[in-house]
Amino acid sequence: MVDSPVFYPGKAIECLFTYGIDQDKRIKNAIGHFSVLRNLSEDKIIRFLLQVELINCINEKEIDILNQKINSLDKNKKHIDPEHISINFL
Repeated sequence: MVDSPVFYPGKAIECLFTYGIDQDKRIKNAIGHFSVLRNLSEDKIIRFLLQVELINCINEKEIDILNQKINSLDKNKKHIDPEHISINFL
């Protein structure tokens, strides 16, 4: 998969998981247009981060490698207590 050269959605998701959001719900360090999550509550953003595991496959073209990453997802399932997750506004 190749990321869009305008919106960079893959990079935005990666930045969301790595850096979080600021007080205006802008994804920190995201470079694409529209990297703001204004229509989502903090609770929904936290829930998303708890339910989704980020596997970066940007620029990966080898089907076998993609299949390996997909097949490993269930083995690496996250077990995070939602009460220990917070979004810090810096």
